[in-house]
Amino acid sequence: TSMIHSTNLKGEVKQLTDGMYDYTSVAMLNNKQLLTKRHSISEADELFAVDLKKKNTVTRITKENDHIFSQLKMGKVEARWTKTVDGKDMLSWVVYPANFDPNKKYPAVIYVYGGPHAQMIHNVRFYGARGWDLYMAQLGYVVLTVDSRGSDNRGLAFENCTFRHLGTEEMKDQVLGAKFLQSLPYVNADKIGVHGWSFGGFMTTNLMLTYSDIFKVGVAGGPVIDWSNYEIMYGERY
Repeated sequence: TSMIHSTNLKGEVKQLTDGMYDYTSVAMLNNKQLLTKRHSISEADELFAVDLKKKNTVTRITKENDHIFSQLKMGKVEARWTKTVDGKDMLSWVVYPANFDPNKKYPAVIYVYGGPHAQMIHNVRFYGARGWDLYMAQLGYVVLTVDSRGSDNRGLAFENCTFRHLGTEEMKDQVLGAKFLQSLPYVNADKIGVHGWSFGGFMTTNLMLTYSDIFKVGVAGGPVIDWSNYEIMYGERY
């Protein structure tokens, strides 16, 4: 979660919000209040006014998103912890189809990014699952995303293991995600697809070519196929 603090020219810091919600896009509303966007795992984005003088004095301004989401027929989104191949904790989320029936067999899709300096699972509505993920679940797919090694906010060692080895270590963790799907009695183990953009496109191509026994279908959006032809800044950094 991210909280809002204020400070003065003396360097005195005051905490204005608690740690139960994630606050982003802060701007001055007037000389007494800040305008911010707030969300949580159970609440959609709404606008709030934050008092600059009193701690935890937050007033909701908009009241539309909860009403909109309540009208949509969506499956459950679940976060889960598992282990990487070298025993580190790894976070993922699963989106289940609407009207989920554990006695049925569903095809599955892994949405992957997997690149350095990025994180897919957050303490926000649906754990960060996007409209595309929710839509695919509505079409009858079980959808999975894994924050494999290489993603950030987990410490330098967790992120840095992919340095000069792009696509190698991350793929091992994504395969663990696929094997988790295969272990579920309601997932068709022979129908697991993979999709991602940019580094996720690179990962999609890599997974399809390296683990063709698992990934039968893939859609690679904007993939990097040859790192020598990609931008120098990214190539030299990683």
